[in-house]
Amino acid sequence: MIILLSVFVLNKRVLPFFLALLILCLLFMPCTKISYVLIFISLILGFLSHLILDSFSSSGIRLFRPFSNQKVYKKFGITLSILLIILSIPHLINLSHLLF
Repeated sequence: MIILLSVFVLNKRVLPFFLALLILCLLFMPCTKISYVLIFISLILGFLSHLILDSFSSSGIRLFRPFSNQKVYKKFGITLSILLIILSIPHLINLSHLLF
């Protein structure tokens, strides 16, 4: 299903890299259980990564657009990156036994 969706959605230049990474992921990181919590965390991480990357653009982002027109820029992206790294440390410690 994921491969079929990727063929229709992804740019044709990106598709070979995506498929190679997907195959590597399936070979080396088999996931037998997918919970709703894992899906929710993945969506939040994707949302946060877009906020971080968009804040580094020259136009910035309007974080609270309907309520305020104030833009945030690189300083917000750096702060959010540091916060994301700090919040991921406990998860990385729990998975460290799988790496070594």
